[in-house]
Amino acid sequence: MRRIFLLAAILAFPLLIHAEGTTPDERFLNANQLFEKGEPDKAGEIYQALVSQGFQGAELYYNLGNLHYRKGERGKAVLWYERALRLNPRDPDIQFNLSLARSHIKDEDENIFRRIFMTFTGDELSCAMSFILWIFFGILGARTMGWIKSENWPGAALWLSGFSLALIAGWFGAAAAMEQEPMAVVITPPGEVRNGPGPDYAVGFTIPEGSNVQLLNRRPDWSQVGVPNQGLKGWMPNSEVEPIEITPASSN
Repeated sequence: MRRIFLLAAILAFPLLIHAEGTTPDERFLNANQLFEKGEPDKAGEIYQALVSQGFQGAELYYNLGNLHYRKGERGKAVLWYERALRLNPRDPDIQFNLSLARSHIKDEDENIFRRIFMTFTGDELSCAMSFILWIFFGILGARTMGWIKSENWPGAALWLSGFSLALIAGWFGAAAAMEQEPMAVVITPPGEVRNGPGPDYAVGFTIPEGSNVQLLNRRPDWSQVGVPNQGLKGWMPNSEVEPIEITPASSN
């Protein structure tokens, strides 16, 4: 019996290695196929496993949003669409599905300035700044060394590149400041916001599932949230509100 067991273990070992050795792309495609076949729970397990292992991607987050939306979990759908939008802010499919998931929220005023300044990712802004810097100092150096004889277009090019550099730097600073503001999404109804961190405190106001809130404080069981455009703040259980920025404790 021991020999049979050992032989079976030896034969199964390569299969286990192969299963563990599948690439994240293969697992992602497998999850997509399961989702299309009508097995969202199995697909969700693979998606969540990839997220828990640190893999990121707008398509991965977008598919998780679609999965939760199909299950009727609008709050979690909004959460993952928001995460996908941070990685690919101009994707029309993500924008459309996010609007669709939030269509039940009637009274929330969207922060237009936040949407505008978050139109470009940090990597895109960094590349644009580097490109403009090369142009600016390249023209300046060539003019200083006397390699450019014309007096007209180099000055205009320096002024234009300098203005563009200042504009991009300001845009980058505003976007970075907004990213530092911890935002969260109400992931479950009824969205009761209490006057203190505990169930014994009275409910101050309610907020719809899928609403964006500012995360002011985070405790082991409760989070203090704010709605700046309404001048409101209070406390919610951590099970009902989740940060948009992914941390090891907020990947479910």
